[in-house]
Amino acid sequence: MGHALPLEVCHGYNALFGTVKDGLPLMGAHRDHPHHYYLLGYEGNGTCYSMAGARLILELLQGGTSAYAPLVSLHRGSKR
Repeated sequence: MGHALPLEVCHGYNALFGTVKDGLPLMGAHRDHPHHYYLLGYEGNGTCYSMAGARLILELLQGGTSAYAPLVSLHRGSKR
């Protein structure tokens, strides 16, 4: 076959691929830390969800609300 080259790895990269059961991302303000915002769990739809998330966060920062916020809330389905 071939010969092994005397190479060493000098840098590596790794990433986690998180998923959510319902397939929707997690976006919004943290309920216990209202000035902490999150955009998580895009899976394979990062381009679309990052733009939607940016708009949602912008609306929250401007003091408004988003009709989509309950659908992508970190606490959706939570009884708390």
